[in-house]
Amino acid sequence: MPLQVGVIGLGQSWHERIRPVLDRLSNLFLVVSLHDPVAHRARRQAVELGCDVTEGFRVLISRCDVQAILLVSPTWYGPLPLLACCELNKPVLVNYPLPADELADAQTAQRLASCRAPVELALSWSWAPATARLARLCRDRLGTPKQVEFTVGTDRVDTGGSADAALQQAIYWISTIRDRQAVRLESLTSTGTGWSGTVGGIPFTVAFTTQADQGHDDARSHAVLIRVTAERGTATVRLPETIEWSDGGEVHREQLTAEPAAEERALRHFYDVVIEGATPILDLAGGIELARAAADVTRSRGDASQASTS
Repeated sequence: MPLQVGVIGLGQSWHERIRPVLDRLSNLFLVVSLHDPVAHRARRQAVELGCDVTEGFRVLISRCDVQAILLVSPTWYGPLPLLACCELNKPVLVNYPLPADELADAQTAQRLASCRAPVELALSWSWAPATARLARLCRDRLGTPKQVEFTVGTDRVDTGGSADAALQQAIYWISTIRDRQAVRLESLTSTGTGWSGTVGGIPFTVAFTTQADQGHDDARSHAVLIRVTAERGTATVRLPETIEWSDGGEVHREQLTAEPAAEERALRHFYDVVIEGATPILDLAGGIELARAAADVTRSRGDASQASTS
């Protein structure tokens, strides 16, 4: 039996990444109802899917025929749909980094932390085919990563142009290639072009680029480029599906187009979480920790900027 889901947020991520995957996974997921702040957008999608539209996200979450919720695109509701899922004990997959500014509120964070329903955070960088391949290479050939450098286009859909969101993606990506041993952030500072810090004993940097920085090359400006120095070799990853690596000999280039997309991997695992009782890969507690760490550094950077201009 397919898992009956309600979908909230029908933005760009829905059209480009989630809707096509749900079409392919019709044996696992049945979309029962949709909600979006732009009502006509939800009605149009409902006609195409053969489902209905629910007015009000809380009403949708509380429906008995909805077994789980997919929070696909951020909306102006902020953390309220996620809070409602937690309060109503409805399993939920969150397809975007948590809003760091909202989690700076201690009461909101406490309400989320008390959630008993399974929550899966589908941070797309960690689910990418090239990430899975690099994790295997680190185990079998390259050894433990010693340094990670991220270069991120400022118009990435999966960060919404947000430095906090990119930071969450980067920190958990490092944890992923370490077999998810190290979600805890140990140090973090702001730089002129992004961030630098340490997670799980691994130093990392995150730098942001624009089209102007990259010669108006649209493909590059949308890319996430990751350079990894490991114990016994190096790797360069361009998400989602390209990796070049060397363990001291020739350079190997792999294009992983035959692998399932990040969104398909995340949705399949979420199905297992709800139906089979599997453990979420990144749960709400880990996501809150990452989001609040990003918010703390953003706030301290703002305080330093104000002090320098006063």
